[in-house]
Amino acid sequence: MKTDLTLDYNLARKVIGKNTAVVSISLVSNALGTQNDAKSVIKLAKKYKAITIIDAAQGIAHKKINVKDLECDFLTFSGHKAFAPFGIGVLYGKYNLLEKMRPFHFGGGMIESVNFHSSSFQNPPHKFEAGTPNISGAIILGEAINFINKIGLKNIEKYESSLVNYTYNKLKTIKGITIYKPANSQSIISFNLKDIHCHDVAQILSDKFNICIRAGHHCAMPLMSKLRVQGTCRISLSIYNTKEDIDKLIIGLNKVKEVFGK
Repeated sequence: MKTDLTLDYNLARKVIGKNTAVVSISLVSNALGTQNDAKSVIKLAKKYKAITIIDAAQGIAHKKINVKDLECDFLTFSGHKAFAPFGIGVLYGKYNLLEKMRPFHFGGGMIESVNFHSSSFQNPPHKFEAGTPNISGAIILGEAINFINKIGLKNIEKYESSLVNYTYNKLKTIKGITIYKPANSQSIISFNLKDIHCHDVAQILSDKFNICIRAGHHCAMPLMSKLRVQGTCRISLSIYNTKEDIDKLIIGLNKVKEVFGK
């Protein structure tokens, strides 16, 4: 990572080479909101015939994604970051690679035939879907995708970009705040208040103002070490948020400072 909190592609060129088997990259960072140039990394990985995997969980409900344009081998996202429930998600994979892969668990619906001496499996994707699937989760995820498409990802991106800028400008008015915002961030802003633990900030905002933010290392402890912090406060903006929500947040953050005498 560079000093501007974006991915260091020069370093990527140094570490990806002939001994690289798999390259995995987040399309959008869930910790900072950085929009990574996944296409460039994939192109580099392909040079060395490495398998490429994109984690699109943080970007799927916020920007248009084209797997054919990205040319990735696999792409994944979880439903709960796209207005669906927990416990449902999507794995896209190129058919020829899915054909070569062995099933990772076994059960009804994924076998073609079985006897005491051998077994054969269904073609992809069915050989990976053993047992009773999360039917209700899949139905709701489908409706969530319809909901996103009805609004339109271009409209979502435009609205959220405006809201991110509004939030950033409001946060800058708070004394003692450190904002970890890359120039190309999307829908997420991470920050800390000087000498106040991020967990305390989140707790007071929740208890006193009914505002829910995330606090901690966001499954990115090496990043927190790089930033030299234990964790950060993370605002995750979406189409249901408004400028009034942000104004309420600013009031709440100033109250947090009062509580701690800052």
